Amino acid sequence: MKFLVTVTPRQVAPMPPGAIAEVLSAQRDWLKQKLEDGTLDCAYGFIGGGGAGIANADSIEEMHALLVQSPGFPIGDNEVRPLGDFNETIEAGIVALRRVASMMPGPAS
Repeated sequence: MKFLVTVTPRQVAPMPPGAIAEVLSAQRDWLKQKLEDGTLDCAYGFIGGGGAGIANADSIEEMHALLVQSPGFPIGDNEVRPLGDFNETIEAGIVALRRVASMMPGPAS
């Protein structure tokens, strides 16, 4: 399963700049390792902080474990959305709309 992960900096009590730098350094190394081992397909940073990436996990529980293992977990808010194959998800939408249209009176357009 693929997941879109979006991280925004958590608005918490200020941490000393040196402590944040150490967390970000550990996060950079962790992301590099996850990209190399295929756990992550890609990772991007946002201007001003935070970022997004595509993660691979076999279950929701595995995705959760991946998030909480991240060195940056305590200082970021995560939004995770499961991703589906484009062709399959759009086809399901087309089929559903055509089914609804067939139940409506008049032209099916």
